[in-house]
Amino acid sequence: MKLLKYIKNRVIYSFRANSDSYIKYLKNKGMSIGIGTYFISAKDTWIDDQKPWMITIGDNCVITSGVVVLSHDYSWIVLKNKYGDILGNIKETRIGNNCFVGMNSIILCGTQIGNNVIIGANSVVSGEYPDDCVIAGNPAKIICTLDEFRKKRKEKFVNESIKFAQLYYLNYKMDIPKRYLKEHFYVFENRIDNLDNVFKNELGDICDNNIVINNFKNNNPYFENYENFIEKCRITDHTK
Repeated sequence: MKLLKYIKNRVIYSFRANSDSYIKYLKNKGMSIGIGTYFISAKDTWIDDQKPWMITIGDNCVITSGVVVLSHDYSWIVLKNKYGDILGNIKETRIGNNCFVGMNSIILCGTQIGNNVIIGANSVVSGEYPDDCVIAGNPAKIICTLDEFRKKRKEKFVNESIKFAQLYYLNYKMDIPKRYLKEHFYVFENRIDNLDNVFKNELGDICDNNIVINNFKNNNPYFENYENFIEKCRITDHTK
């Protein structure tokens, strides 16, 4: 079935069948795309390849579904039709390392995005943005620094993890399996020697492995272990 699905995708979507094939296509045309960059849904993504040398995407970037990245603006056609001017508008567009581009965002030509930048969904991005920030909106503006965003996530993480597991319990009348907690195991794990494989795989995903592992070893989990976490999630009063 997997082989048939792969063949079907290749026939229908050609070089947009998956992230690897799309990146290979763009690189072959001359675009610069870094190591570890991934397109969540290549078939729904459009990277302007008319002038491929004008777009650079750094290492370890995640480009989500519906994203458009442009290096040109064809609106000058209106000037041509009215005044006869041919005033092409082609600018270098650059996305730094370790950036996340939210769903259906549009990055306009000439945009310069620094490293470690999170772009919220449905943003229209134009201009220059520094390293280590979160941007969103139309037009996109800086919402907060990356450190501020990290602090907010840490403050909400434990309660969100509990709620996540409780809703599973209420829906299926059983404890949530570990395989669904690969984004939440920091609340009950900090020893790598007896870590479940599904969690080990997450430690090695995308980012520099040493950074993630060292962070994990210094983690101070809120719960003693998985069983203690599950016991907490069974308390129905916390779902009200």
